[in-house]
Amino acid sequence: LLAPSNFFLIRGNHELRPIQEAFTFKDECIEKFGDMIGKEVWEAINECFDAMPVAAIVDDKIFCVHGGIPRPCYGNGKVSAINSVPPVMKDPEVESPLAWELMWSDPARSIDEDLRKELKA
Repeated sequence: LLAPSNFFLIRGNHELRPIQEAFTFKDECIEKFGDMIGKEVWEAINECFDAMPVAAIVDDKIFCVHGGIPRPCYGNGKVSAINSVPPVMKDPEVESPLAWELMWSDPARSIDEDLRKELKA
């Protein structure tokens, strides 16, 4: 890495066990390392993923998430609510609805009336 202090990793929706099982990552680990070691490698990698942040602010001005900005009902629309997200999560869907939204909220192409009312509140 040429500039390690300028390289940041955040957790996205592919760093979730169920997604990796639905696609090929777990199978690839087992294929490359065998059944027992492959599962251990996969779990060790996921323990690293569990500890990755779901959001970051770079240079005090760039807000980074994998999915997008969640609806205001998650964390009252405040960036500071991210501080309530547990630092390690094996199952973000259960452990932190806000983290789940940060990983899965794709940007909206349009704003429906319900969202418009929520944003005004």
